[in-house]
This record gives sequence, C-alpha cells and structure tokens, in this order.
Amino acid sequence: MSHQRQQLTSSALLALLLPLASLACQAAGQAGDPTVVAHVDGRPILADEIDRRLAADLAQIESQMYLARRRELERVIDERLLAAEADRREMAVGQLLETQPPAERQRFIADLRSAAGVTLSLPLPPPYRLEVPIDDAAPSRGPVDAPVTIVEFTDFHCPYCRAVQDTLRELDALYDGRIRWVHRDIPIDGLHPRARQVHLAARCAADQGRFWAFRDRVFETYPAPLGALSDLAVEVGLDATRFELCRSDPATAAALDRDVELATTLGIASTPTFFINGRQIIGAQPLAYFVDFIEAALASRPSSGR
Repeated sequence: MSHQRQQLTSSALLALLLPLASLACQAAGQAGDPTVVAHVDGRPILADEIDRRLAADLAQIESQMYLARRRELERVIDERLLAAEADRREMAVGQLLETQPPAERQRFIADLRSAAGVTLSLPLPPPYRLEVPIDDAAPSRGPVDAPVTIVEFTDFHCPYCRAVQDTLRELDALYDGRIRWVHRDIPIDGLHPRARQVHLAARCAADQGRFWAFRDRVFETYPAPLGALSDLAVEVGLDATRFELCRSDPATAAALDRDVELATTLGIASTPTFFINGRQIIGAQPLAYFVDFIEAALASRPSSGR
C-alpha cells in the first residue's frame, strides 16, 4: 500500500512494531507529560522532552498500528456477516460465496453490512500530532483557513501514489471547501531514479501557476517518460522557454532537496505519506480510512457552520 526505501515484509514489520507498541501507546497518550523520568546532576528530564524527540517515530508507529487493526477489524466483520448469512441459508460460507459472481462479491458483502447496520468504534491513534512546516514555496489549494489541512508527501513514479489519487478526488468532493491540500516532494531515488526530473518539472509548472494541472497530467500518464515532460508542459499552458530554463536552474533543485530533507527530518521512509492536521497516515489507504481521520479533525475544531 506504500513504497518504501527499504522494503519490509508484514512479519518483519510486526516484529518491529510489537516490541515498541507499549512504549508508543504510553508516550503518544502522554504528549505534554510533565512526569520526571530521570535526573542528571540534579536536573530533571521530563517525559514530554523524550516524546518530542521521538515525535516522528511515535506518529509512524501509531499510524501503522491503527491501520493494521482497522484492516483486521474489516476482515472479522466480513467473516461474521458471511457466517451469519450462511447459517440463515443453511449452507457453508464457501457455498454462499459461490452463489455470487466473483466481480459482485464485494457488493454482496457491502449489502450485508448495510442490512446489519454495522458501526465502527475503533479509536484513532492518540492525538500525537507532528508540526509539518508549510511555507509559501509548497504548492497548495483550497482555503488557507480550511478546518482540515492535508499535507501529502508523494513520489511521481510511485504506483501507490498514483493509485490513491482517485481517493483524494473523492475526498475533495466529499469535503468541498473544508480541506486545504499541500503537496510535498519526496522522490525516492533508490527506487525511482528518474522521478526526480519529474518533480523538478512540476516545480517549474508551479512557478507558472499551473502546478495542479501539471501534477494531474503526470499521474494520468504514469509513469511519465522524461521525454514527454515538455509536451505535458505545453498541454497545460506553460511557457516552454521559461519551463526549460527553470528545469535546469540550480535553485529549483535546491528547493526540491529541502522537501526531501524535511521528509527525512519527519522520519518519512515510504510514499505516499499524509499528515491530516498533523496526524500521520501512510500508504494508499481506502477512502474510509481517510474519512476516519478527517472526521476526527473536524470534530476537534469549532463548528464553521458548514
């Protein structure tokens, strides 16, 4: 569901997360904790200081734990619904599934959910938020004062980054005017050595006020071949000469490097990675997962009357 600089198997990931789970839950739930955890030469070290130093690591651990629990919860719900329906029809679950064409089984399960009135109450990760800097150089759209800000770290040659774009468009329609979208670059050179050139081109599109149109075309033509970038620039109405000069400008590369450095500072190692009002969500997750985080963000803000 995400592209990582170092690929981890599911079992390896669990082996990494589980020993840290208790620490993460405690520390994340105690942001601002004034508890003294040590003394050095009579001077106290507070739990809050440790938490702040581990902010990126804790946020990532909590996000991955939540997503793992959510996926398993979805499986358990589906299993119980299918078992109950199979009992009602006096047949085995396997036989029940065979009554539905493979292409329609998800719709069948969705109908079972609707009829059963399924509600979820799995708690989100503790609100241990990371402050993600947003400067004027970062392309953004939506109201600056929107109640929800989503910062997306993406790699234009990452298949999961492309796959999640339809979900993001659904969110934009669902929360019209209530989300500010902010783009951040993180081309993962070790996996996608040609992506950096695409990110530089996108920055040059931003320089002419056409970033989002160019970004959309890049994902639509994935993986955008480097030879097509000039054609895409013309398609979205860029001045070709200015575009080419910008692509070779060292200042453009320096700005891109600053985004990559920010991602490193935040502990981001995979794409796409999102921060929804500072809460981290990793990977091309289903729409419902994003909705969970957005609804929590809206609930924690004063009503805007919308």
